[in-house]
Amino acid sequence: MRRGLPRRYLALVIATNACGHSGVLEIASTGAAAGAGRRSCGASFACPTGQTCDTTDGRTFSCLASGPGKLDDRCDASTKVAALCADGLTCLGGGYPEAGTCVAWCADGGSCPAHKTCTAQTTASGVAIKVCLPCNGAYACGAGETCATMTGVSFSCLAAGPRSAGTTCDASAGAAVVCGERLVCLATGDPKHGTCTRFCDLAHPCPAGTPCKAVVTTLGVTLRVCL
Repeated sequence: MRRGLPRRYLALVIATNACGHSGVLEIASTGAAAGAGRRSCGASFACPTGQTCDTTDGRTFSCLASGPGKLDDRCDASTKVAALCADGLTCLGGGYPEAGTCVAWCADGGSCPAHKTCTAQTTASGVAIKVCLPCNGAYACGAGETCATMTGVSFSCLAAGPRSAGTTCDASAGAAVVCGERLVCLATGDPKHGTCTRFCDLAHPCPAGTPCKAVVTTLGVTLRVCL
């Protein structure tokens, strides 16, 4: 189904995972156990220069030699034997683990790069972590803004448009943002015939009777919306 759509389109592909909690994401791992003698990164997720907090079994996090991936670089969060991302980063994937992203660690009160918020998440192995996520992972846009993208990949808080939930919109990459606050334009087929759809999370629940679901776009971006 994903292969049938041009990759420049932002289109709804699959809906999974009810949003009854902070979210379940894949973090890069294999069945290998973490090596003895490695420094635990604990709750701070901090490591010395040349190392980053990561895991090789999905459960135990320790300071490993950093990989080449820079912030927001793509990475494969489904399998690995070493850290894939640079200092202070880890490979996190949602929906399609093989289309993961290098994201920054953060602790309580820790700062994050521009357009990202320190957010508590739970990995597929049940480990609680805190990472810096863009607004599609942790909705934090202000009044008069909505979480949107001009590229189909990078989401940020942009000026909201005038349209309400359920109205038509153009989901093509580069199209003007026309959906209102807390809305995103999604399409199931022709991107020019999208629908303004409401974002949801614990702080922004869906209207009664409408479930909050995680969807993955054709470009591998996870969104949580009311469907």
